[in-house]
Amino acid sequence: MFHQTAQKLSAFTDHVEFERLAADVLSYLEYPGIDPQSPDLADGGKDALYYPYDGQNYTWFAFSLRKDWKVKFKADLKSAIESGNDIRRFVFCTNRCIPALERDKLKTEVFQANKIEVEFFDGERLRVSLDTVCKDVRQTYLGISDNTTVRRQLRYILLDPENEVPAIQAVRAEAVFLRSSAARGVFALLKDADLSSVCETPEEIRCLSELLDSYFVFRRTASGLESFTVDYVGENMPSNHFVGYWHVIASYCIRVSLGWSKEDALRWSKLQGISHNGHDCVRIASDIQQDEKFRSIISNTGVRASHCNERVAAVRALESLVALGDEYKSRSRVAS
Repeated sequence: MFHQTAQKLSAFTDHVEFERLAADVLSYLEYPGIDPQSPDLADGGKDALYYPYDGQNYTWFAFSLRKDWKVKFKADLKSAIESGNDIRRFVFCTNRCIPALERDKLKTEVFQANKIEVEFFDGERLRVSLDTVCKDVRQTYLGISDNTTVRRQLRYILLDPENEVPAIQAVRAEAVFLRSSAARGVFALLKDADLSSVCETPEEIRCLSELLDSYFVFRRTASGLESFTVDYVGENMPSNHFVGYWHVIASYCIRVSLGWSKEDALRWSKLQGISHNGHDCVRIASDIQQDEKFRSIISNTGVRASHCNERVAAVRALESLVALGDEYKSRSRVAS
């Protein structure tokens, strides 16, 4: 989920719901059993506590939506220090993005002065968790649906398209030009989707957008090639009106023009369920290869197919998209 989560998180205004969101994320990541301290009621500067097994060395949590987050940070830290509890860690959660150097400076200052470890969960760190391992929390509080299912379907299509994507007719140009059916499967899955709701990095958005555009252009070009070739066959066979046969001959012509041997192309044509001796295939292929428009269209289709194949390869190279789910979640869990 790219941009949308960050935008909604930065625009969050309900402090009570933000406390609940932050507590849910923290409970999932590092602090199972975190104890929220009565959201929307007086809490003495402690929005949540975490108790270790020995009952000592508390972790104190403070949550903030304020633009002047540093004022809230110092006030709640003071409350933690003056509480009388043995506070060893102070965790500050905010929907604001805090510069790394500023975080590091505050961590050093507080530890040197009070021997308290400070940990920040700022807007960007929360976004990472919400967009990866806490998608159910994201859906509950930000209203952004869980994209796990569609991303899983996308991974299956990219890695195993021949089993995931319905086969296309062998006489179609796509069956000749594209290395696999992955592009068609991705297009069918995502053509009407908002990519920002599917993707989790800008690189994913870029690569998938380019693939969708590339496949759409290729599909139109390939359809134009098919139409031109089938019409050409029909015009050169005035006594035969069997359109299915025209398609077989047209596909034979395309295959030969792409470098198939006549023997292999003819063998293929006789496996398409239409009985013929091959004379029409050879005759029309010899003629159409002299047609300037046909040569131009088939060359353009080849270029478009090459671009499409390259875009599929680029998407398959995205580790965040095609890596095994459990491995990716493990990496995301420790992201900070």
